[in-house]
Order: sequence, then structure tokens, then C-alpha cells
Amino acid sequence: MRVNYCLYVLGAIILSIGITMLFPLGFSIYYSDGGLLPLAISAGITMALGIVLLLVFKRPQKVTLNHREGLAIVAFAWLVAGLAGSLPFYLYGGPFSQYVNAAFESISGFSTTGSSILSDIEALPRGILVWRSLTHW
Repeated sequence: MRVNYCLYVLGAIILSIGITMLFPLGFSIYYSDGGLLPLAISAGITMALGIVLLLVFKRPQKVTLNHREGLAIVAFAWLVAGLAGSLPFYLYGGPFSQYVNAAFESISGFSTTGSSILSDIEALPRGILVWRSLTHW
């Protein structure tokens, strides 16, 4: 198994998640709500990590995947997406002051479970609401 190639692909996925965080960041800027700083920091951390992985683990010449590499990429992509997606929630705090709550909200969104720890969803800042909607989409 080519671990370098798997980490390269995971870097691309992490970078994509970070770029996706820029969309709700625009909502936070427009509405000047409390989600601006958590989304900006999360997008920066996520994009930086993705870029580092892409630069460190260069794309190999041979790009055919075997079954083991494909399964590893899919399994770790779900894990990485859930953990990276929980950063804006955790940095916002409030109902997500415990990391377990933020991770649950993010993983339930990316896995399309639809479960939530929130009782009053509309109380969140609009930027965080857009990020939550994107993870649940």
C-alpha cells in the first residue's frame, strides 16, 4: 500500500473542506455575527494542513488505486472530514463547548445521520448555521 499517495489524497480532501468553509465565512462577514472568527481560524488551519500534506506527499506518477488504498482513503476521509468540520463548532463554543458535541454535530452531518445536539438551532450565528447546513447537505 502506498501510504504517501493516501496521505496526498487526504490532503486534497482536507484542503477542499477548508475551501468550503470560506462560503459560510462570507455569511459571517456580511451579517457581522459571532461565527466570523471561528470560521476564519478553522478555514486557515484546515487549508494550511491540506496544503502541507499536498506539498509533502507529492503525487506519484502511477495513479491507479488498489482496493486496500481505496478503502483506506474512504475510511480516513470520513474521519478527517468529521474532525476538520468540527473545528468551527468547537471554536464557536456555546452549545459546542465540549469537543465531543462539536464532533458529533459534524460527523452526524457528513454521515447524513441528521442527529443534532441542538435544541434551538436558530440561536446560532448565521455563518455557523450555513456551515452546519453544508455539513448536513
